[in-house]
Amino acid sequence: MSKSLILRDEARRLYVNDGLTLEAIFEILKGKISKRTLYLWKEQDEWDKKRTENVRHNENIKDGIIKIVKLCLKRAEEDPNPHNIYALAKAIAALREADAVKIFENKESPSEKTKLTDEELKKIQKEILGIDNV
Repeated sequence: MSKSLILRDEARRLYVNDGLTLEAIFEILKGKISKRTLYLWKEQDEWDKKRTENVRHNENIKDGIIKIVKLCLKRAEEDPNPHNIYALAKAIAALREADAVKIFENKESPSEKTKLTDEELKKIQKEILGIDNV
C-alpha cells in the first residue's frame, strides 16, 4: 500500500470513526498532506455520508443495549436470583461502556422510548444492585 493511500485511510478513519474535524486531522498529519488534499479526499470519498452512517450504526447498538438493560431489569425485579442480577449488572456495564465510547455526537438523539432515564438507572443501582451512591 502506498504512503498516500495509508495517509488517506488514516485521515478517513479519524474523520469518520473518531469524529475529528479536518483542522484537527491536518494538525495530526501536519507536514504529510495539505489542507486542500484533505478537503478533496473528504468530498471524493463522501466522508460526511460515511460519518453519518457510522453515527447511526453506533446509536442502533446503544439502543439495543438499552433494550437489553430494560429486559434484564424486568427479569431481575420479577425474580431477583443471582443469574438475573448478574445479567443486569453486565448489561449496565455494557451501557456504560457504550456511553464512554463517544464516536461523534450527532444532532439526532435516539428515540425517547429507548432511553434509560437517570431515575431508572438509579433505581437499578439501588434496588437491584444495592449501590446507593453512584
